[in-house]
Amino acid sequence: MPQDRLLLSQERPVVNQLLKNHQYGLFIFSNHEQDHWHFINVKYDQDPEKRRLFRRISISPDERLRTASERISKINLQYVTQDMFGLSPLTIQSYHDEAFDVEKVTQEFYNRFVELFHELKDEIASNCPEYQDEAPTEAQMILNRLLFLYFIQKKGWLNKNPHYLYDKFREYQFESPSGYTFYSDFLIRLFQKLSNEQIEFEDIGDVPFLNGGLFEIEPFSSNPPFDLKISNSTFKDIFDQLLEHFNFTVREDTPLDVEVAIDPEMLGRIFENLILQLERDQDLRKMTGSYYTPRVIVHYMCQQALKEYLSSENQADPTKLEMLFELNPPDQLDEWQVGLLKDIVDIPEARLLRNLAKCVFVLDPAVGSGAFLVGMLHEILTFVKYMDVREYGPEYVTRRNYDYELKRNIIENCLYGVDILEQAVRICELRLWLSLMVDYEKASDQEVPPLPNLSYQVRQGDSLIETLFSQHVRLDTLTRTEKGRQLIDEIQQEKNAYFLSRSIKEKRQKELSILLKQCELAEVLVKEKRQSIGTRQRLFGEATDKETIESWFGDLDMTLVAEHGGWFKDKGNQQWESTVRADSGWKKYLRPIMQLFVDRIPGSFIEEKDFSLVWHHRNADVETGSYAAKELVDTLTNLTANLDVNVLPGDKVVETKVSGISKGAFYSSYLAKGDWDFILAIGDDYTDESLFSALPEGAYTIRVGFTASSAEFNLESSEQVLLLLEELRDHP
Repeated sequence: MPQDRLLLSQERPVVNQLLKNHQYGLFIFSNHEQDHWHFINVKYDQDPEKRRLFRRISISPDERLRTASERISKINLQYVTQDMFGLSPLTIQSYHDEAFDVEKVTQEFYNRFVELFHELKDEIASNCPEYQDEAPTEAQMILNRLLFLYFIQKKGWLNKNPHYLYDKFREYQFESPSGYTFYSDFLIRLFQKLSNEQIEFEDIGDVPFLNGGLFEIEPFSSNPPFDLKISNSTFKDIFDQLLEHFNFTVREDTPLDVEVAIDPEMLGRIFENLILQLERDQDLRKMTGSYYTPRVIVHYMCQQALKEYLSSENQADPTKLEMLFELNPPDQLDEWQVGLLKDIVDIPEARLLRNLAKCVFVLDPAVGSGAFLVGMLHEILTFVKYMDVREYGPEYVTRRNYDYELKRNIIENCLYGVDILEQAVRICELRLWLSLMVDYEKASDQEVPPLPNLSYQVRQGDSLIETLFSQHVRLDTLTRTEKGRQLIDEIQQEKNAYFLSRSIKEKRQKELSILLKQCELAEVLVKEKRQSIGTRQRLFGEATDKETIESWFGDLDMTLVAEHGGWFKDKGNQQWESTVRADSGWKKYLRPIMQLFVDRIPGSFIEEKDFSLVWHHRNADVETGSYAAKELVDTLTNLTANLDVNVLPGDKVVETKVSGISKGAFYSSYLAKGDWDFILAIGDDYTDESLFSALPEGAYTIRVGFTASSAEFNLESSEQVLLLLEELRDHP
């Protein structure tokens, strides 16, 4: 090729043209100086469309050649068979396909990594017994950092030396082969320099301030990092058997473009195969449901998700979207495909679709090693580039650092993840950082930009639980208060500023400020929940006997009804009247059964009314109480088969009451004859359904909670009931 750099975007069209006349072959490219080479193998996948998978081995002065030489030797037919003649093209192609099989390379890398991880972990535990429990975490952290730096040094960012780490190690190894100097005198200081731009170590050389939190150790200065003793001989094994043995590429492969080298996806495989099984006698992979998802499946799912989003938000023609995603990568479009792109979307459509893609919110609730977030990053990037090519032309997307700036914007504004494991969060951050930094092209007079802080993009937590002090958390319920809205806005502003914070001090100040505002927000939530719980207990709880209702409303000129219509006090009367005459002898048979459940379920209790017995589990554990309630309903239903008693499951209650008593029956017998201007019935319980059904047309019926109901309307919570009543009061 005429230029210094070898570009796949220029190689692919040449190979495609040659394949028209030569179905099988090995394609070799070099740059003008012939010091950079690409060996390209084209394999056809198993898809009916026979898509072409481009696999390449890179050779250059900066590459590790051991893996390349081992793989290329496999296509030397003199070593494969003594008689080269008579071999069919398919047989020869099969040898080539095996030589370019990246899976065998990655499996060999993983096996070496596991051996060296255990060697490093065991040495930490042996040399520092006080940190035996932390040894696996510390070993993993050191290896993670070294892997990250090996990817980064390929860019020439570590003292402008692509072999920086190994050259530094050899200096310390030469001076003290059996010592501990490489870690204690060099590596720990390198980590400090990478994480704190105020620190200067002249012997470290010209290395960038990387930020992001990956190399931060200052807050833990009294903990393991400074105290660990790791021998130079152990690091020799790590370099010789792992880091210097394999070639690294910072570009994550796509389903149709693969480099036979170690790419950042390997971090995900390490997480899935090793980290999840570090706990003794526990397989966290099985416990947490964490499994490696193949690259091709991630690609398919991410692409389909983006298509569905764009189609639903814009009513875009799905056929057009399919055509867009079938095009070559944006920087590999030929003249004909650029013309096709213009036919698929016009410029106004391109602008709209681009804005939609850049405004999407992507949340992976079980982020694992970050495969889906990285996949969505690439899909959004590719789609936005198509739209930019459509509006501004192909040259626009080849501008220097175009991909870097766009990726940074997508990571900051579009991608979020949660995982229950701290290790998963760290690996996900690593992959997002690597995916971002690979596209930064540093000018001679520029500094390497610091890594963004991802602590509020990818979080450790349980995405299935939304409770605070056993109460459900819903931010949208807070935003109806001015204080809640203000705090949420302030937290968002602080997080946006944190994304680009540089110094450790500034980051800690931002973290503290965000934490304080979150505590204020939690205080608002708790206060509102306490109010609503108190109101709910007063209005909908256990206190519905006539004595309690009399104490609440007895001084008002209104008709009062208690115990589902079993008692009522008519407007203007002073005495309560019973609507039924029933024997309560059945209670002595059922109370002991309910008492057994009270003894079993902490927080539950029995309430006795004139016409009913009620078992409450509102204050018990939610799951335990619900299971016990179902069991109690079945038990009581069998026992009351020959009694004139109904068993009614309700909201956190199981009630047994005399048959014939219901809210609907009371309305039909006592209130239906009245000439009412306005009827409003609100209920949150199964026992309210009889009233909803009995009310005449024109009555307003509201069920609290979104469950199957004969009510005409629904409100989400008792808080909304209070708001409705306040509105009726203020605007009659």
